[in-house]
Amino acid sequence: MRAARVLGIAQPVMIGALARLSRKLFERSRRGVTASDLGCTIIAEGSAILERLTLKLLPQCDAVSAVSVTMAMDTLWHGDIVALP
Repeated sequence: MRAARVLGIAQPVMIGALARLSRKLFERSRRGVTASDLGCTIIAEGSAILERLTLKLLPQCDAVSAVSVTMAMDTLWHGDIVALP
């Protein structure tokens, strides 16, 4: 797992940490998965950060770049998979 290598920890340690974090952020039931109160708070805070970032970046972009920034922010917000370097 690349993230474990970058952080300098063993993969099983990383997987355990992600599992613990997942249990705090999401509530699972037979009906599916929903965000916990903490998860909802993080989503709201993340949304506000993305909105401020978009408002800061857009005025500095030409038209093509502005569309790219808007699409990237929309992709991040809607939870689609984004390939990061």
